[in-house]
Amino acid sequence: DFALDDIFFAPFTFKRDSVNITVDKSATVSSDNVSVCPGNSVQLNATGAVNYSWSPASGLSSTSISNPVASPVITTEYYVTGTSVNNCTAKDTVLVTVNSLPKVIASKSNDIGCASDKSTLNATGALSYSWTPAINLSNPLIANPVASPADTTKYIVTGTDVNGCVNKDSVTINVTKTGQSLYLMPTAFTPNGDGINDCYGSNNCTY
Repeated sequence: DFALDDIFFAPFTFKRDSVNITVDKSATVSSDNVSVCPGNSVQLNATGAVNYSWSPASGLSSTSISNPVASPVITTEYYVTGTSVNNCTAKDTVLVTVNSLPKVIASKSNDIGCASDKSTLNATGALSYSWTPAINLSNPLIANPVASPADTTKYIVTGTDVNGCVNKDSVTINVTKTGQSLYLMPTAFTPNGDGINDCYGSNNCTY
């Protein structure tokens, strides 16, 4: 038998520890919407992650890099998933808008003959224009230059719109030559546009 006083009570010892839980916010993906003209390409750019995956794959040069080249036929929304070093993921979208081509239309005021030795070209549908060939044009960089070609000439106009998209059209000025340079008056004339004796006065037409 032993008394309660004979029992040895060891003191209790409490220990503490801690664990830090870090929320990985490194997987952030940022990208901007872009536009492109038909038939052209544009480079996409995503940032904020280590690895990337793009979809759909159609029109992309690569689906696994941060900056693939996109050549979509129609307006397309691309999805990009970015993965951080800790395998956390984030997503973003990029809208690639395919702009329409400008509807460039070229026209002329008239053909060239005895009745008129000049013709005014005219282009519509774009913001700026460039005509070729530039020879015998009053200004090849305006919408409506005056042309005075010596021979029948096909003029091509390139129009650029506000988005930088380009389209072309053409118009031909026909040059009618009715004779060598002479000073004579026809005995009868009918300036009615039927092609017979429409020119009168001094004849300065040349072959």
